[in-house]
Amino acid sequence: MQSNSLKPRARLPAPDTSEVPSLDVQSGDLVRELARERQLRLEAECTARDLRIECDRFKVKIQESQKSYDRIHVALEKLRQYRHQIDSLQQEKDLQQQRYEGNLSRLREQIKMLESQKATLQMQLEEQRFRPPVDGNRERSQLLLRIARLEVKAC
Repeated sequence: MQSNSLKPRARLPAPDTSEVPSLDVQSGDLVRELARERQLRLEAECTARDLRIECDRFKVKIQESQKSYDRIHVALEKLRQYRHQIDSLQQEKDLQQQRYEGNLSRLREQIKMLESQKATLQMQLEEQRFRPPVDGNRERSQLLLRIARLEVKAC
């Protein structure tokens, strides 16, 4: 930051007074010129001060914009991470659903097979009831045991 004190200016060489008609006219012109230069210098200093203030204000705005950009960047990165997690969870869910449907289908097939076996065994049992017992107690007990096992597996 510049100091407000004035720097010494280089001195102009003394004017040749032999050609100047009057010292009073010259000093009046000189005073007006000095006043004009002083006014111009004051205006330039005021403009420079205004520009410094505006520059400082823009620096603050740039810093605020940078902070805002950084916050947005962090938020976007978090959103990307969340999106990645969502995609991973969706893939895992789809895989679990495929496994579930595969297991469900396999279990339905087993149930159909067991129901078919149960029906066959029940028919065999009914046939055994109407047959004369040859060695019926043994076969009948085996059939009843198989039915009981199948019913336990089905539950």
